Amino acid sequence: MSASAREPGDPIRPAQSARAVDAAAGAPTADRDLFDQVLEETRTVLDADKRLDVAAVAALHEVARRHRRDCLNVDPVMLELVESILQVRFPGLWRRDTYWTTMARQVAETLFEDPSSRARLDLFWSRLLGAA
Repeated sequence: MSASAREPGDPIRPAQSARAVDAAAGAPTADRDLFDQVLEETRTVLDADKRLDVAAVAALHEVARRHRRDCLNVDPVMLELVESILQVRFPGLWRRDTYWTTMARQVAETLFEDPSSRARLDLFWSRLLGAA
C-alpha cells in the first residue's frame, strides 16, 4: 500500500485531501499550498470559539437561514458554509468555477469526516442555527 492510501476509518489528512483536489481539478501539485491555506482558514472560521468579522457572520447566518431545518451535512450545508467563507476571505480569488467548487467540496468533506473537527462543527452549526 502506498503512503498516500487511506485505510477505511482513517481521518482524511490535509496532504491526502490536497492530492485529491489536485487530481479532481487537474491542478498542479503546487496548489497543495493553497488548499492547505484554504483548509486552515476555513477551520479557523468554523472554530466555535473564534470571533468573526461582520461579513463572515452575515454570510454564515445566510447559510443557516437557508438550511435551518437541516442537520449538518456535507452537501449542501458544509459546502455552502465553506463557499461563503471563501467568498469573504478570498474575495479576489473566489470564483464559482470547477476549480474552486472542487476545492470547497474537498475542504467540506475533509472537515466533516475528521472526528476532531466534526465535534466542533456540530457545536458551531447548533450555535449558528440559534443565532440565525
